[in-house]
Amino acid sequence: MGDSTAPPRRKEEISGGCSSPEADCVDVGNSNGINRIWFRIAVAAIFAGQSMVLSLALNMTPPEYGSEVYLILHSLLAFSSLVVFLFLGQELMRSCVQMIRLRRFSIDGLFMLSLLGAFGGSLLASITGKGAVFYEVVSVVIAIHTIGRLLSERSLSRLQGATHNLGKQYGHAEVLRNNLWEVQAVASLKKGELVRVKAGQPISVDGIIVEGVGYVNECALSGEPLPIVRRAGDRVRAGTQSVDGAFEIQNEALFGERTLDAILELLKTRVERPSLLQSQANRLIQYFLPLVASMSILTGIVWFIKASWMDAVFNSMAVLLVACPCALGLAT
Repeated sequence: MGDSTAPPRRKEEISGGCSSPEADCVDVGNSNGINRIWFRIAVAAIFAGQSMVLSLALNMTPPEYGSEVYLILHSLLAFSSLVVFLFLGQELMRSCVQMIRLRRFSIDGLFMLSLLGAFGGSLLASITGKGAVFYEVVSVVIAIHTIGRLLSERSLSRLQGATHNLGKQYGHAEVLRNNLWEVQAVASLKKGELVRVKAGQPISVDGIIVEGVGYVNECALSGEPLPIVRRAGDRVRAGTQSVDGAFEIQNEALFGERTLDAILELLKTRVERPSLLQSQANRLIQYFLPLVASMSILTGIVWFIKASWMDAVFNSMAVLLVACPCALGLAT
């Protein structure tokens, strides 16, 4: 089991990447995509700031209805909100289309209702010359939605990257084959093969120590902060690390059967599922979204009876605008 008088030659053949072909396809984080999103957010912020200034000026000192200044300013505001929507709203639109297909309400549906309320009410005010305009809300709401999505994707990307690196770190082992110590992918190891781990190196297999004694850091798996002494006959697991001892370990688990593999698979499964708070928010939306839409329709009917169709449309859109779930959406 130990080294012979003529020490086996080390064969340095480390194939780059992960220990399985599938792992090479994992996207560890798209920094270029995140940078593009931040660029779009910056553009939306510029348009939103411009719209806020122009809207404030229009609402405080409105120009004469139908004048050249009136037409230019209102056209610029409407155009800027449409540009921001086309620039940042693709994901929101796709999400709403999917929501309709699945017939299941989501937080994005509230964002879309708020956008429609802001743009519809503002467009009505521009056409009739009565009421305030809120075109800047379109830019603000879309920017908030995009920032929330970016934060979510960034956290997901970091977790996927950490998982990928962990699998890669413990993806190779030095195994004895044909009296030669060769560095091979863990995916190629068989049960019963002998693996060598030197001091300071990670332990990449689940098995029993055949030879060697030393401290092993098992914090990543057990949470134990202090290294534990392991010697011949003790069981060790992939995901731990030798601190000061050299070990020869008999492999007992194939790739995919290790404790570490189960943990990584569990992380992958959890990433693809919504968290508890997200699930609660989604359940809340199933009631809140129909309630907001119903209140908007009811408001329109009441104002149509009491006043005019213009007041009915404007106040109906105002209900959708006030119901804007920016904080809820960003938190989710």
